Amino acid sequence: MAENELIEVVKKFNGKKIAVVGDIALDHYVFGKVNRVNPERPGYPLLTVEKEEYKLGCAANVAMNLASLGAIVSLYGWIGEDDNGKRIWGECQKNGIRLFCVKRDKTITKQRWIETNHNDYLGRADFGEDKIEPINEEQGNEIFNNLITNGFEAIVLSDYNKGMFKGNLSRRIIDWANSHNVLSVVDPKPVNAMQFSGASLIRPNLNEARAIIGENEENLELVAKKLKNKLQSKEVVITCGSQGIIIDNGGFHHIKTKARQVIDVTGAGDTVAAVLTLGLLSGTDLVKAAKIANYAAGIVVEKQGTATVNSIELIKRIEEEENVRV
Repeated sequence: MAENELIEVVKKFNGKKIAVVGDIALDHYVFGKVNRVNPERPGYPLLTVEKEEYKLGCAANVAMNLASLGAIVSLYGWIGEDDNGKRIWGECQKNGIRLFCVKRDKTITKQRWIETNHNDYLGRADFGEDKIEPINEEQGNEIFNNLITNGFEAIVLSDYNKGMFKGNLSRRIIDWANSHNVLSVVDPKPVNAMQFSGASLIRPNLNEARAIIGENEENLELVAKKLKNKLQSKEVVITCGSQGIIIDNGGFHHIKTKARQVIDVTGAGDTVAAVLTLGLLSGTDLVKAAKIANYAAGIVVEKQGTATVNSIELIKRIEEEENVRV
């Protein structure tokens, strides 16, 4: 059988120059076992900690996925002048991600507790949320001016509603990208969605898409069409969990999920945004890019915690699922 065209696209991912702009966080995982109840609070488990892991989260996870797939990545956002901010710097340096940040008091950190015997998610605590304020005009100018001078092929705007896009930064970036033929891919939160109108590609999940259009629409094709019209984007991709991915690129397409076993869905949308961007930059159309992204998301949800996928894994999965040779 001839080589699969999806695999040929993945082989072109390497070396693409992409900027990620957005809300940066550190994901802190605490793993352990529950062997008894908490003596201070009967009925509640006591986690005996065995190990801890730190991973790049939110917009930084988009950057990690891009870097893992061979892209040349720059990450723009803000972090705190604290130990977790230093951890983010270290993780970016270790993974070849250029980090351009403005500094604030505290780094956004999401701490999750995982019981390893049964892979149970016990809970989460968020740190740094009390310090969130929109970036100011001077900080926005600093990011924008650096961004537009670096010759990026695409810009991914990753919104987690942590202050990056409360002002006019997203509007300035999208207008500049449109006027310079630079691909702009947006993963928006509903509260900030109108700030991203006119982008090349909008990529929310289904709940977010419904919130943006202000309707609990059941017809998936209408959800995609209404979202595209409301945000005046060129194309729309909506992730729908177990229902897969839907697309409006002038026509409607529905791609079924490719996950084999769902362990953890954390960050799967970040993976989709990264692969869609690389696919479009590699010369394929949105439907084929979404098929590749669907395979990639299927791989990361089979892993524990915030995860990434590399080109070797992705090509192997496509080969297995589509019965082709590399």
